[in-house]
Amino acid sequence: MVISTQKPSEIKVISIKDDIKAGVCTVKYAFRVGIQETTQTVEEVNPETSETTTKEVQAWQYEEIIDEMTIPLYLKPALENVLKAAYEQAKPHLEELIELSQTEVPNEIGMEG
Repeated sequence: MVISTQKPSEIKVISIKDDIKAGVCTVKYAFRVGIQETTQTVEEVNPETSETTTKEVQAWQYEEIIDEMTIPLYLKPALENVLKAAYEQAKPHLEELIELSQTEVPNEIGMEG
């Protein structure tokens, strides 16, 4: 779970690497799912008095899945549309996987009936 004080976009391009010789482009990206608005408690120190105070600030929490894909270099101008289409296809599957990953499993399991 990631918490941010800035509203996140659903897709974040982390890096792009062009391989002209091979004619491909490799993009590293993050898909962000389950974005929810929340609040977060932060501590602030007054520089004049050195007193610490706490306050609630607006924040967002979400799951972030980082991956990469390689596409033909001639598709690089359409990369935004490629990532949007991939996000739309992946989102329901990723939400299901996130839900499964949050399943509680007991520490001890007995076989007595």
